[in-house]
Amino acid sequence: MIIWRYICKEASRALLATVAVLLLVLVTNQLVHYLNQASIGQLSVQAVIAVVILEIPTLLAFMLPLGVVLGLLITLGRLVADQEMIVLFAGGFSRRRLYSMVASMGLIMSLLVLWLTGFVAPACRSWQEGVLVNAIKATSLSKVIPGEFMSLGHGGRVLYAGQAASHSHLGNVFFASPQVSHANTAGWSLLLADDVSQQRHGTLAGAFLFNRGQHYTVPIDSNAWETMTFQRYDWRLERSKSSHSDSLAAWSLARLWRNRHTWTLSEAVEWQWRFAMPFAVLALAFMVVPLTQLSPRQGKFMRLLPAVMLYLIYANVLFLCKSWLLQGRYPLLIGLWWLPVLALSLVLVREFGKWLSWRLRRRGDS
Repeated sequence: MIIWRYICKEASRALLATVAVLLLVLVTNQLVHYLNQASIGQLSVQAVIAVVILEIPTLLAFMLPLGVVLGLLITLGRLVADQEMIVLFAGGFSRRRLYSMVASMGLIMSLLVLWLTGFVAPACRSWQEGVLVNAIKATSLSKVIPGEFMSLGHGGRVLYAGQAASHSHLGNVFFASPQVSHANTAGWSLLLADDVSQQRHGTLAGAFLFNRGQHYTVPIDSNAWETMTFQRYDWRLERSKSSHSDSLAAWSLARLWRNRHTWTLSEAVEWQWRFAMPFAVLALAFMVVPLTQLSPRQGKFMRLLPAVMLYLIYANVLFLCKSWLLQGRYPLLIGLWWLPVLALSLVLVREFGKWLSWRLRRRGDS
């Protein structure tokens, strides 16, 4: 028990330090991305801060497996390099106990990652979408730069103004918005207007008011264009309908399970994806133990680069398999389960080989 607490304490310190550094890098990258949108008037500073904070649980779910790998590798590598592991083995501490300790720590972190991917991250994604929608609704014409195209949110809507007649009044306006007709036909809604203003009060608060122009409805798969001339056209800044795959990211694990009898392919893949990172924690934690086997001439941090490469290969194969599953390239029954099973099998084969070699050596000596 004392040894378990000692190794767990040392591994936790290394894990927290690793995750903190990686999270700082990723959060900074996300902050730069959203600040670019804020610089062109799409988001406010408050919205940027809220969106980045709500992104943290998703980033943590992907960083914790790597943190577990590096935390265990740093701790066990130091014990091996400083000859402490030899003393532990000489005192009766076996490799089976070492694997059981790694399994217990991996299981705890795996449950934490499952909680993040199954419940916390989807809730944060839903709140994040709400923040972005409110930011889009707060879009002001005063932020539009004449002569440049301005994207209104993530729905593919674009506004262009040739000139600024006043602080909140633009002239020579072009507006494009994707739309789906009643017949489920994709197309574009195009507006050409002499000017546009923004309503700030009343029932049309937040709406764009286009004056004197033409409205074109352009289907993508046909030439049946529709043209309409108007004196005034009101367009509200409403929430755009996200695609089905995007909306699944905001579904909790419980909601996915409740809909299991009517699963589509994307929903079934999403269910497996929620368990992919928790299983990755267990699989990668077991693979750390063989990586800690160092020769006397190797330093305690010699295996950090192979461990990082192992995580990157594992994560990239996961993303690739998810894409293949959505495309139907191989059976859903195999799914994403084969990767952690393969990783654990490699560890078992290696340990069995070492045990068999040890048994043969003992038999030869006797």
